[in-house]
Amino acid sequence: MTRSIESLGSQPRLPARLGHRFQCLVQTNFLANVRMGKRILLTAADSFTGTWLKPALERRGHTVIGTSRRNPSTELMELDIVDPVAVRRCIDEARPDILIHLAGIAFANHSTNRNTYLANVIGALNLAQAFERLRSLPDHLVFVSSATVYSSAVDGEPITEDHPVDPHNHYSASKAMVEIALKQYMRDLPISIVRPFNYTGANQRDIFFPAKVAKCFRERDSELHVGNIDVVRDLSDVRDICEMYCRLAESESVGLLNFCSGKGIRMADIISECARLTGHEPNVIRDPRFIRGQEVPTLIGSTQRLEALLGPLQFRTLEATMRDMLRNPTNE
Repeated sequence: MTRSIESLGSQPRLPARLGHRFQCLVQTNFLANVRMGKRILLTAADSFTGTWLKPALERRGHTVIGTSRRNPSTELMELDIVDPVAVRRCIDEARPDILIHLAGIAFANHSTNRNTYLANVIGALNLAQAFERLRSLPDHLVFVSSATVYSSAVDGEPITEDHPVDPHNHYSASKAMVEIALKQYMRDLPISIVRPFNYTGANQRDIFFPAKVAKCFRERDSELHVGNIDVVRDLSDVRDICEMYCRLAESESVGLLNFCSGKGIRMADIISECARLTGHEPNVIRDPRFIRGQEVPTLIGSTQRLEALLGPLQFRTLEATMRDMLRNPTNE
């Protein structure tokens, strides 16, 4: 049965407690954010996305307070988002203007079901509750859901933000639950929820298909074990996704928003592109271990609302992305 999260919709939800004063200021909020650097709390700054996003934000003049659960350092604050006391302490110390919440479990088969819901749902709620108790309202809270919450589109049509939601595994169910829970805070907090479609780039772990393929060709392995490579996915370059995060962080809250390229790529085409670029041809073996049950055959996002709100975007080609991943496995 499909479900629609209707009230998250396509229009920004303005915090009710700010009333008319917020309505007058909201139009100048974007320019104010651009003109002066903001303090941005970035959870999981040491993650794949975080290692690209942190320097991208800093290049735009922002001060980024990054967090890490496993690798705290002089540059990253230690934070376990499941611990509400630790979350409140982190926010009290960081005093951010903006939150970009990347932390959580990002792979459908990565962990136990309990840990998936704890990290993805309870972690987000801990952050929302901690910001709700502050006396001064933050400029913007950006939470990350996933395009996997969507049901498959008819005839592969690009999926808009009002497309029915139909989670097909515990990971996507946890993200749908986050969206429903955060809806309760949207009256009082300037929240945006992004639904990223697939993206890749250097430094991505090879449990993800594009990175796995790039590693195979880079190291010239003789065999490549794959699952269903006939599925079609909207696949962006992580650098393009970071540009979306930067623009969104510098804008007002928007409710729900797809992060996508609007173009579908067959997974088999990633293999073909790497073969063309390297001249290497490994033996491609269909392996039942990598075939997921109830996998959505086609998942392509619509960029209509994205570009209407954030402006025109330029997207790197599959060739450019894979060429960089083949040349350098890190983002240095």
